[in-house]
Amino acid sequence: MLDSSDVNLWYKIGRLALRLVRIPLARHAFEEGLQCNSDHWPCLDNLITVLYTLSDYTTCLYFICKALEKDCRYNKGLVLKEKIFHEQPCLRKDSFHMFLKCDMSIHEVDVNEEEAKNIVEEAMDLRRKKQALTIRKSEPDLQLVQPIYYFAWKCLGESLLNMYCHLTTCEPPRPSLGKRIDLTEYKDLALHHQQAPSSSPTDLTADPIIISTPPTPVSVTDTPLVLSTATSTVSHIITDSSIVQADLSSGDKSKKGVKRKRICEDAGETAKRRSARVRNTKCKKEERIDFQELLLKFLPSRLRKSDSEEEEDPFCSFELQSEMKTEGCVHAGNNMSFESTTFMESEKQDVHQFLLDNMENGGILELMMRYLKAVAQKFLVKWPPGLTDVVLRIHSNWRKHSSGLPNPLLRDCKDQHIRDMMVMSVTCMELQLDQWLLTKMKSSTVSPRKCPAGFTMEYFGPDFPGTHFLEDQMMMSFAASQRDLFTDGWLNYIVRVYWLKARFLSLQGDMEQALENFDICTDLLQSSEAAQNKIEGEESWVIRLPNLQLDSVVSVEEIENSLKSLERCQSLEEIQRLYDTGEFTSVVKLLRPTLCLSGYSRAKHLDFITSAPERPEQLLLMQDSLLKLEDFRQCFECSEVALHESIQQMINLTSATAKEEWVATATQLLKGINLSLSSDSNILRESSATPRLIRLCNNLIQVIDCSMALQEESREPSVSSVLPWIILHRIIKYEEDAFRSMCLQHNSDTKKAESTTPMLPSSLMLLNTAHEYLGRRSWCCNSNGALLKFYVRVLQKELAASTTEDTHPYKEELETALEQCFYCLYGYPSKKSKARYLEEHSVQQVELLWEDAVIMFEYFKPKTVPEFDSYKTSTVSADLANLLKKMATIVPQSDKPKLSIENVSAYIEGTNNKAPMLPEGAEVSLPVLNELYYLLADYHFKNKEQSKAIKFYMHDICICPNRFDSWAGMALARASRIQDKLNLNELKNDGPIWKLATPVLNCFKRALEIDTSNLSLWIEYGSMSYTLHSFASRQLKQSQKELPPDIVTQFKERRDSMLETAKQCFTSASRCEGDGDEEEWLIHYMLGKISEKQKVAPELYLQHYKQAGHYLHEEAARYPKKIHYHNPPDLAMEALEVYFRLHASVLKLLENNYQGLDAKTLFTFMKEASEGPFARGEEKHTPKVTEKRSQDSMPVILSDSSSTQDTFTEPATSQDSTKRLFSEKKSTVPTHHFINREARHQPRQRVKWNPEPSPTAVPAVKALPLLYKWEILGKSRFCRRYSEYPQSLPEGREATQSPYRAVYNSFKLCLSRFPQHYRACTFSFSVYSQQHSPGENLQWARDVLLGSCIPWQQLKHMPAQGLFYERNKTNFFNGIWRIPVDEIDRPGSFASHMNRSIVLLLNVLAQLKDSNTLLKLSCMLQRTPDQGKKYLRDVDRQVLAQRAFILTVKVLEDTLSELTGDPYTSDPSLFPPVSMTTDVSGRPASEDRKDVPPRKSSVLCEVLPNSHQRSQLHLQLLLFYHQRGVSLRRPNRN
Repeated sequence: MLDSSDVNLWYKIGRLALRLVRIPLARHAFEEGLQCNSDHWPCLDNLITVLYTLSDYTTCLYFICKALEKDCRYNKGLVLKEKIFHEQPCLRKDSFHMFLKCDMSIHEVDVNEEEAKNIVEEAMDLRRKKQALTIRKSEPDLQLVQPIYYFAWKCLGESLLNMYCHLTTCEPPRPSLGKRIDLTEYKDLALHHQQAPSSSPTDLTADPIIISTPPTPVSVTDTPLVLSTATSTVSHIITDSSIVQADLSSGDKSKKGVKRKRICEDAGETAKRRSARVRNTKCKKEERIDFQELLLKFLPSRLRKSDSEEEEDPFCSFELQSEMKTEGCVHAGNNMSFESTTFMESEKQDVHQFLLDNMENGGILELMMRYLKAVAQKFLVKWPPGLTDVVLRIHSNWRKHSSGLPNPLLRDCKDQHIRDMMVMSVTCMELQLDQWLLTKMKSSTVSPRKCPAGFTMEYFGPDFPGTHFLEDQMMMSFAASQRDLFTDGWLNYIVRVYWLKARFLSLQGDMEQALENFDICTDLLQSSEAAQNKIEGEESWVIRLPNLQLDSVVSVEEIENSLKSLERCQSLEEIQRLYDTGEFTSVVKLLRPTLCLSGYSRAKHLDFITSAPERPEQLLLMQDSLLKLEDFRQCFECSEVALHESIQQMINLTSATAKEEWVATATQLLKGINLSLSSDSNILRESSATPRLIRLCNNLIQVIDCSMALQEESREPSVSSVLPWIILHRIIKYEEDAFRSMCLQHNSDTKKAESTTPMLPSSLMLLNTAHEYLGRRSWCCNSNGALLKFYVRVLQKELAASTTEDTHPYKEELETALEQCFYCLYGYPSKKSKARYLEEHSVQQVELLWEDAVIMFEYFKPKTVPEFDSYKTSTVSADLANLLKKMATIVPQSDKPKLSIENVSAYIEGTNNKAPMLPEGAEVSLPVLNELYYLLADYHFKNKEQSKAIKFYMHDICICPNRFDSWAGMALARASRIQDKLNLNELKNDGPIWKLATPVLNCFKRALEIDTSNLSLWIEYGSMSYTLHSFASRQLKQSQKELPPDIVTQFKERRDSMLETAKQCFTSASRCEGDGDEEEWLIHYMLGKISEKQKVAPELYLQHYKQAGHYLHEEAARYPKKIHYHNPPDLAMEALEVYFRLHASVLKLLENNYQGLDAKTLFTFMKEASEGPFARGEEKHTPKVTEKRSQDSMPVILSDSSSTQDTFTEPATSQDSTKRLFSEKKSTVPTHHFINREARHQPRQRVKWNPEPSPTAVPAVKALPLLYKWEILGKSRFCRRYSEYPQSLPEGREATQSPYRAVYNSFKLCLSRFPQHYRACTFSFSVYSQQHSPGENLQWARDVLLGSCIPWQQLKHMPAQGLFYERNKTNFFNGIWRIPVDEIDRPGSFASHMNRSIVLLLNVLAQLKDSNTLLKLSCMLQRTPDQGKKYLRDVDRQVLAQRAFILTVKVLEDTLSELTGDPYTSDPSLFPPVSMTTDVSGRPASEDRKDVPPRKSSVLCEVLPNSHQRSQLHLQLLLFYHQRGVSLRRPNRN
């Protein structure tokens, strides 16, 4: 902010103002400075000079006095005081008293003459500078921005318009609108002809374009070179703009863009060249088809129009009358063209004379006014095109600046000026009214509720009729009363004024005032004075206004027509009022006589329809009233006559606007006819309707032919509706039914009809033809797909009627046509999956409505509803699923009570124990909804999209609460989500398991309440319960010490209840009757596991395992020598698991020293298993049906080359095994065994045997057929290796070792057939741990887990390669795969078994004191694996890594203690309960490489007498601790 009390600031402002010669500002600044400080001498000194410059001598003397009071020798004050007294002597006396306070020496002091001269000169120089600023420079006159290229009124008006727009829109400072415009360059007419461009005046007929110009107007002083350049440029712009405007006017409805025309320079020889590649780029024009001839073939013979009927057409004379009117118009046009030609010849001289008369002008507004006055004098001759718009725009712009028309009553100006202004005003207002009437005509509609009675002035804009229209109209009326103003043209003027007022009042709706003004016009035209002025041959005087498009002739006859039109408008308003009040009968009573029905005068009718512009509204009001009355018979009759009238008007009218109105009327009439026929089918039965039907059919065919004959580029209005095809089909269909019923009345005809093959009816062929030809032009979905929707219903009815017949003669054609309709309407199926016979019509799809969706659903739905456990191929396709989803979004809603999703969710989640049921009063669901949601749920369920499946299952249960498949499917879908969470092995997934378990169990319960005999669902329910039991058991084992007692108790209750539920489920499943015994093995297998968990007598669950193996054998389980992981034979994995499970249970009994163990019973089970079909490799043969039944149970033994499963292909390299990721294994394993049970349901293949003879014959085999002989020597050795078992129970020490040996042999057999069986490896380790020689068995156990450098085939104690043999640097579990059977490897069990294996490995390594391996194992477990590669739960992995590290330290401490002889105890703080993050990288150790034997940690334990070696071990331990400390501190560095 500036400080206003700062004197220095004011002084600086004053000095700056002096430099800028802003003298008043300098005075103000110095005065303000003195106000701040009266003693500031610089301000006082400069102020005295400024005041003298401004000639303010009195004030100057005042401040000189102040200065002399302070300094009596102030030279400037003394000099300027004397100078002022010299210039104005009177001031000496007046200021005498002012200087009395000064020293008297001021009157006597002399100042140096030169100094005095300089002081005065300084002030005078400042005065001269100020005076120089006030002198204005002489500015040149304005020049037209757009030159006048041709002496034409339109070109002159465009130039004036552009000049006005430039002066009102240019950048400030804007020139005055009253500044003279220089027109001197247009004095010489000959010189202007030489400078004009070469283009013709016809190129300038387009609307003027405002050209951007510089911000300052063009002056006369500009150089001629610039002017000529601007002239040529503007001419090109105007020419191009006219071309573009012409293109736009001719292509307003075209889809294609406007093309620029080629300029003149391109019209040479090079423009004629054309590439040969683009000569045939345009599509060939479609062959012209005569639809009248084509469609007449579909009509029955009695509906075809004869020649005699054409002569009786009541509209024949209409064409003649139209031709007569056309000839009259042409004759009148010839007379007018002569006058316009005369006007064009004299136009050049008139424009030139106008320019000469206005060389001296008062600016653009005066020129515009004079222009309007001059043009208005020539209004009675035809103007060139475009001049009307120019005149209206000039008048609109000029009137904004004008104060008003001169008052003819006051006569305050010349009479000639008043007369010219009045004629000019009436001319412009007539043109404006003509534009308004055209706007009303174009915006009028044919809707019954929006007829002209409801027309509002809003169509003309918010400021209608303008601020000056009524005022000017009043002034013109005043002038009409002053006859002496006009000499000879008074009658012409007054008639035009009242004609204008009458039409304007009728436009506003003031009919009474309009009638009065029409009467005044009639009286004036029939007056004696008018009779004297009439032309010979005319009855009355006629005024022609050729520049108006409407009402261009003023005569008594035209006034009478206008009066009739007003009466009709009043009648139409009355009809509209009756319609709005609901008196439809009165509307029909008034309008029905206007139709050309029987007994009506043709002449009167023709006169009415050819002169009434409100006729379309009348026809539609009548039709709509009949529809409201539901009088369909009369509506059809009247609409047919009205349609005939509309078509004749469409054909004979030439005006595009009027034709569009009749096209819309015909379209509306067609809708009424179609509605009447669809509402009352008995209309066509009347015998009197035949002539109308003949005429209606021909009219419909004519409409179709006209619409199809138009090309796409044509802009001629035509009926685009498809209703003519539909109505024509209804009529032909009625004729076919009538003919068929007539034939049925004659028995002979009926027999003939039955003997011949029926043909496709003409009515269907008509619709098929319509679809074909409309589809070629992408019109088949016009009218919102009305034709195709109608065709679909016709086809549906035809196909539904044929379902009762055995064969349908043209069923395939009907289905093809129906699918084509669906494809065009809704785009189903998609383009990628559509059949080849479906054609692409490139139409825009229509919205799918529910009534149409029902038809599509009934046609495309599956023949049988798929069950929850059916194959995936039985569900709907992806395209159909998308269609069903679209249908689900448009399901109609009902207000009746219904079962809500909230109630179903409450029951499923356990908050409501009442089973969902439909409420009382519920609406019976639609048949479509009974299957719609279930099909969607089934599709998502079998595509493993469980969340979406659950959502649609819920919707389906709300409609069908007792559907078994929905409850079963939802139970399995929810169970799948639990299984997925268990397989992820993440701690965060453990919490929601029990929350998700309740809905799963409730869904299973509800499904089994509905159907208790479903074997598959009982098994799934039991399997899920057993899975939850296993999960609860694992939670108890892992967190029992950390959880509170109440939580532990809760987990125990869950564990026991889930186990009991599983037992009940499998017990119930054993009572169900299935299709066969394919699931019996699973029932006994699971009952055995449950009994084992419940710790019942071993005989019970061992018996279950035995029964499971028996049923597997009866189901023809395969026992290959090698089981391929990715393609296991039928029931091979299941049989191996049952065999393994029996011996695993025996091992558990031996390890736990079961007290009630009966050695003989145990021996019996193991002996039967070792001699059973699995151990011996004897498969049950399943011969073909043609073979004898005696061969069904014949045992056979597999040969080495009989099956593709005999050899097990090992991975070639570690990279191959690395590629088999855990996620791949997971995806390989099916989620539900019932979905992937396809292989089990397939027929068993016949086992192929090797027919080669064996070198060593066995007597027991000779009796067998040669087909079943095999290599006895090799196979017998193989069988004896794994099946030799004592025939009696051993005694003594052998009785203790024999069971372990038998169990070990069984595990070895399992691993030999399926090396990936990780549980067999783990249990083999348990067998070794029970032996009496710990050192040897520990090493064997290590080999079983980690593998050995020696090939395992060379080691007797190795049944297969080690469990972790294929480990690598990044994945310790590489090569370990899940068992690919869900019934065996249940969710969560894989991670549990891997945890057990690592625990056993840690114990072995700790006992072997293998610190190196323990350390590497700890480091590898510390790494967080990727998602999908988690073999252990995250919590278990971290605990095991910590345990491995602690054991490593313990082993090193024990080793050091043995070397030193002193006990060594580590600091407990070195082992905090946190996870280790050390990442050990580098070369793999010897145990990680297959070719180098592992270094044993016993090397560190050797007793070395050398103390140097003991110190090295000390250093190793210290470095190890240091490494541990660094690893603990490493995160702090970041």
